[in-house]
Amino acid sequence: MLLWFILAVIVVLVCLLLSMKVGVRVVFGPELKVWAKVGFMTLQVYPMPKKKKEKPKKEKAAKKDQEKQKAEKEKRNITFDAVWQLVNALIEPALDAMDRVRRGIHIRCLNLHLVVSDPNPATAAQRYGKLNAVLWPLIAVVENLVTVERRNVRMDLDFAARKSSAEGELFITMRVYHGMRILVVDGMKLLRPVLQFMKTTKSAKDTEKQADINKETKDTAAA
Repeated sequence: MLLWFILAVIVVLVCLLLSMKVGVRVVFGPELKVWAKVGFMTLQVYPMPKKKKEKPKKEKAAKKDQEKQKAEKEKRNITFDAVWQLVNALIEPALDAMDRVRRGIHIRCLNLHLVVSDPNPATAAQRYGKLNAVLWPLIAVVENLVTVERRNVRMDLDFAARKSSAEGELFITMRVYHGMRILVVDGMKLLRPVLQFMKTTKSAKDTEKQADINKETKDTAAA
């Protein structure tokens, strides 16, 4: 009985974890602020709290130099055909992944207030008309692609402001289970062409090393 109770608790916890929402909230205007949200927790990621500057360590600098030298020595044999094959192999799974991401995204809040102005009133009026011609079709496209729960977009023409400004808020979320599904299903499809590309574009040094290993294996088998 206790075992079944523990299993039930684990199942409930897993379901709660998978149904949890993760997201990003951006507030822009005179100052830009960004928060990351995981379930009920919210963490400000920009601007980050100032940290004390650490003195550079010689060991870290030496390690970076070694990695840089290694990267320079082991340049991959990248060809146009290899890149073309990679692009062709990634197009279909990338589009599928983007479509799955699109269906999982929820814009919980989209607030935007634009004030159009210019020292020259004629220029301000032209700018206002061009922005209207671009902004509203763009918002319509966004609403057709993803779920928008709350939207408040406003554009004003203010000749007295003498300067254009923009402020607003964007809050995007996605459930964990949707992100896991994208990672498992689409991640593997995207990973296979990349691994194949890495294999076909090995550096000359790696190719020679692999050839030596294969030769040693054959000699051992023949003996």
